[in-house]
Amino acid sequence: MRYTHTDGERWSRLGWRTDSRAAEVDFAQLPGGDRLRLAVVATDGVNTTMAESPTFRVVVKPCRAMILAPEDGATVAAGGTVLLRGQGYYLEEVRPETEALAWNSSQDGDLGLGMLLGWSPCAGGEHRVTLVAGTGGRQGTTEITVRVHEPAPSAGGAGGASA
Repeated sequence: MRYTHTDGERWSRLGWRTDSRAAEVDFAQLPGGDRLRLAVVATDGVNTTMAESPTFRVVVKPCRAMILAPEDGATVAAGGTVLLRGQGYYLEEVRPETEALAWNSSQDGDLGLGMLLGWSPCAGGEHRVTLVAGTGGRQGTTEITVRVHEPAPSAGGAGGASA
């Protein structure tokens, strides 16, 4: 099977050769637009033929936001700096979004803009770190959890036991 979102200018393969007479297509994972078509290519090893569907429409997707670092569920020490790394991707345009990127923490609020950002968490506990990628009605979001732990108190400090 093949798929086009460019009215036949470019076709993308949806799968490999198979003897199956049925296929499932997940349009949520494919580029959208107003002039889409599917095609089935069949061959007996010598002769090849292709049948195309009528044009149809699939909703255009928001920018895919991707947090590349840190990993979801990461644990970091309070007082340190965490490197946030992310980007977006426009499926229909087949291009990355590297500029319209905004970071936010559920506890610290707005963190800054860009693909790379150093973040020094102000509060301990669990932070939901969100990345918003893209502009206007095509913004996409993703989030991860980062746990910030306070360092253990050191032994022998002020108020310790006396001999």
